[in-house]
Amino acid sequence: MRDEEMETNKINGRVMKEGLVFYEGCDGFTVEELMRASAEMVGRGPLGTTYKVEMGGGGGQRALAVKRVRVGRGRSLAEEAKMQEGLKEIGKLRHPNVAGLRAHCSSHKEVLLIYDYFNNGSLHSLLHGDRWPGRIPLDWTTRLKLASGAAKGLSFLHASNKSKLIPSHQHWVRKIVREEEYWTSKVLDLEILRYKEMESEMIALLQVALLCLATTPQDRPKMSIVYKMIEDIRERGSRGRVSASPSVISVISEDTPNFTSS
Repeated sequence: MRDEEMETNKINGRVMKEGLVFYEGCDGFTVEELMRASAEMVGRGPLGTTYKVEMGGGGGQRALAVKRVRVGRGRSLAEEAKMQEGLKEIGKLRHPNVAGLRAHCSSHKEVLLIYDYFNNGSLHSLLHGDRWPGRIPLDWTTRLKLASGAAKGLSFLHASNKSKLIPSHQHWVRKIVREEEYWTSKVLDLEILRYKEMESEMIALLQVALLCLATTPQDRPKMSIVYKMIEDIRERGSRGRVSASPSVISVISEDTPNFTSS
């Protein structure tokens, strides 16, 4: 199809082409081109499948991550409008610790969510990927930095749209932690148990995680507080005087005696 035949409109700062809605940092292809592009499955989850898609060719080649999300059939017009409004709000969000939505395309049974493709792979693969002989695992300092970045990104999302996260594995984690003789092998990655001098930092981060798993939402800390807690653990560790419980508690000032839900 020729470019002059494409339906192109500007709507609220977005660009729409043949069902594709573009946001900041993405433009210049059609649904047909997206479907014809070389694709490699890189992940599968309960909501759908994620692909690495190579767009263009030569010097203009660009890799995108495309997630096909199953949304079911029979949505009402009101439900469709609500979903489109939600995607529009997500498309506006930009933060160094959040993957920005570049475009989306919806049909009666699925939604394509399009992001930049990151060559370093997923966090899960970095932490739990194939452990071949000679593999260099992520050290504890890097893992703690990643946890801090994730908390900072979540804090931004919570402040932007008041989204709520549903904690998982709550019962499992608490059971394992109560059985202290098993916590090193069941909760902590075996690859980091060699960092004995940083053990108190690991326990402190685990305590932060348990605060986030409180049964009552009102008892869970805001993500902005979680981020400050993790940064406190990092700073104390870098200064060589880490203390597990104080690391978790000291960041909470006297004027914030109670946690509020995020």
